[in-house]
Amino acid sequence: MQRIAAWRIAALMAVLVIAHPSLPQQHAFQQVTSKDGLAQSQVRTIAQDGEGYLWFGTLGGASRFDGEYFSNLALQDGLPDAQVSAMLRAADGAFWMGAGNSLVRIIGRTLRTETLPAESKGARILGLARSGRTRIHRHGWRRALRARCRKAFTRWSATLPIRLRMFGPYCY
Repeated sequence: MQRIAAWRIAALMAVLVIAHPSLPQQHAFQQVTSKDGLAQSQVRTIAQDGEGYLWFGTLGGASRFDGEYFSNLALQDGLPDAQVSAMLRAADGAFWMGAGNSLVRIIGRTLRTETLPAESKGARILGLARSGRTRIHRHGWRRALRARCRKAFTRWSATLPIRLRMFGPYCY
């Protein structure tokens, strides 16, 4: 009987030692604004490129953060649209951005805008994702969207060096 009681006490002590409250990990967050160098304060997307830089897509362009300073891309730097709503790092090292209705490819310091079909005019790129095939989805007229949203989407396939899936505006 005493052996069972001693065993229970030892088990209880082991549980208490294991369950000792540990200090929670403290996370350090720092808010950054345009005063700190961000292109614009409304951030739409964040991604990390192959070199480890953080990119922020904003309503006023794209900002690259090196851990200390921001460098910005805007219309005057070659962006086709100030609103950057999507970003994706590709396996081949390229960095892609959805800027308005345009697809921008960055390799090193070279910025190149990919031509999209004329029928995609008016649609906005809201997301980029890797997939098995390259597709760009966009919606038709709003009237058609209200009636049958799924059928209003059209597809455009292109040969690009990476595989992307892009989504146009969602149904309203």
